[in-house]
Amino acid sequence: MRYDLHVHSTASDGAYAPAAVVRMAAAAGLSGMALTDHDTVAGVAEAVAEGRRLGVEVVPGIELSLQAGDEDIHLLGYWIEYEDPALLAVLDELFAMRVERARGMAARLGDHGRDLDLDAILDEAGGGAPGRPHVARAMMRRGLVGSMEEAFADWIGNDGPAFVPKSLMDPRRGFALLRRFGAVPVYAHPGLTAWRNHLAGFTVLGLQGLEVDHPKQGLAVRAELREVCRTQGLVATGGSDYHEAASAARALGAEGVSGATVAELRARRVSGAS
Repeated sequence: MRYDLHVHSTASDGAYAPAAVVRMAAAAGLSGMALTDHDTVAGVAEAVAEGRRLGVEVVPGIELSLQAGDEDIHLLGYWIEYEDPALLAVLDELFAMRVERARGMAARLGDHGRDLDLDAILDEAGGGAPGRPHVARAMMRRGLVGSMEEAFADWIGNDGPAFVPKSLMDPRRGFALLRRFGAVPVYAHPGLTAWRNHLAGFTVLGLQGLEVDHPKQGLAVRAELREVCRTQGLVATGGSDYHEAASAARALGAEGVSGATVAELRARRVSGAS
């Protein structure tokens, strides 16, 4: 049994609809996958339904963006209670903040003679949570840049003239949100951040795992993270962080975990969660 525990869809910045991603998981021979869109669970019901039809286990998930110091940290939450109205109300706030961020980037592009309206970005998002990839695609469609890479390098990357930082949750609120709605929190791709600065505090807040196997983390980083999991009682997880068919290394199922790891994660759900 093999599971990919980090997958995106058009509910955020992935290229394929939730049901389509599940069909791809089935075609790849996966036993299951977690749908972990950015700050939204909008695609989970569709993915779960398709998983039931195809016999693919879909773990309801989310990838929250948190502000820890001056870093944007991502926190995966597994088995989140995705139909709870109180959760959806909080996520609606996050969606609105993402729209305002997109509006701000469009305005800054306009200040530099690159006319791009908010509607063009929201059209690219297709009703999902808008992010920088949607801004880049809208810029390409308008002929403002020749590639996604150019959009990020010249305009909307972290040092670009049209970059607008996210309005993010603090870690305490993020962990509490996942705990309140039954989710198991895992630190996403920690090797891409100053994870040593955050590990102790996150553990106190209820961290249950580290995403060890990720396409952007090298073998040495993975070995170190795996040892941390062993010594600190955390679950070593993994996933492809799939968005689209960009390369074999980022293919759906290229990174993942065994059924035993999924069972270990499931056992760490908060008491009383279904």
